[in-house]
Amino acid sequence: MKRLLALSGLLAATAIAAAETPGPRRLRHDPFDWSALTQAIEKKDAEAKAPAAVPGAPAPEQRAPRLRAVMLAPSGPRVDLEGAILMVGESAGGYRLLEVREHSAVFSRNGATVEIELSREKTP
Repeated sequence: MKRLLALSGLLAATAIAAAETPGPRRLRHDPFDWSALTQAIEKKDAEAKAPAAVPGAPAPEQRAPRLRAVMLAPSGPRVDLEGAILMVGESAGGYRLLEVREHSAVFSRNGATVEIELSREKTP
């Protein structure tokens, strides 16, 4: 009998709490709202229809990759170029490693020689 009274009290408390809630709960994002998806598709279509680069026009300037680390070791010098570990003669991202210095490295790219200094930025 005590169990029955406890159960009925619990059910009554649940019913009262449910009656006090202010209506149906709403989702943060409506799963049936396709406006964000259609906007993304329209943006992609507009980019595809944009005029291509004019032949003979100068290419936009690319930033040099980040030289994260330099290691001078008896087994051979190595560098960390944007996460790629390179030894002399190897290449990544179009940059071929020619020489490793104490605080920089010398690369060749498209026939030009480029020296990239060791980055002072902290890696996240």
